[in-house]
Amino acid sequence: MYPMEVIVDGSYGWPVAREESTLGEVFDQVRRQVEGKSRVVVALVLDGESLNRAKQEELKGAAVHGRGLLEVKTVDPVRLSGDTVSLLLPYLAGLERLHEEGAAFLAREELTGALQKLAQCMDGWDVLTHAVRDVAHLTDIDFTAIPHGNGTLEDRLRRLSAALVRFRAAIELKEAERLSAIVEKELRVQLQEWRGVLETLQARLVRRDRG
Repeated sequence: MYPMEVIVDGSYGWPVAREESTLGEVFDQVRRQVEGKSRVVVALVLDGESLNRAKQEELKGAAVHGRGLLEVKTVDPVRLSGDTVSLLLPYLAGLERLHEEGAAFLAREELTGALQKLAQCMDGWDVLTHAVRDVAHLTDIDFTAIPHGNGTLEDRLRRLSAALVRFRAAIELKEAERLSAIVEKELRVQLQEWRGVLETLQARLVRRDRG
């Protein structure tokens, strides 16, 4: 039986996987080789089956023996990060609308409706902060070295994280008065600041992409 073949971005000639290897070892080897070429893996397809993260984890201990073809798709991490930040700008606008709707429920003293909207806001902030951290990881951008306002991008991220800890606690405790204060005095400001943060990050990525 022939060993499993590996194709990256439609290109043959990558080292074939040894029969005694596990799939997890092959996945790791491919990622290292791809990263050495300043690319990142965004998709793995094994014998026609697309493997999400959960499926990769499930198969990592399985033997290569009996497998035919691993197709790997990669992208430039800087370009991927730039696309991500471009999507986050309209995403932030949607998050702002959710905040306004939650604040309106609080103003009418409709706590149940407010909690539903504000829980969605919390989830939205989680998505945004994780995406921004992923951008930093993919591109090796040092947020502590990028000035923004009176501090750096890292300062802005820490300030937001602290506000979100208070916000999450107030949601869990269903404290209407505290929620109103956080939404009006903290998160409204954060929404304004983070548009600028994302624009600063986007400009930095555009310069990196152009070399």
